[in-house]
Amino acid sequence: MAGSLLIRSYERSEQVYQAMRLRGYGGTKTTGYNNFAPDVSEADRNSQIAFWTVLLIATGFVAAQVFL
Repeated sequence: MAGSLLIRSYERSEQVYQAMRLRGYGGTKTTGYNNFAPDVSEADRNSQIAFWTVLLIATGFVAAQVFL
């Protein structure tokens, strides 16, 4: 029974690993604990920066309206 559990756990971990690789995790980075960092292109990074900047500015406007 313990052997069966060990084998099923190993097979499940392999399936999860393959699914993560399929989704782009673990790209070319192989340094330490960061093996499962998603690959992010420069365009994606720029759009994320733009999104968070606009969100921060909008939050500032809302906060200014509430407190003034």
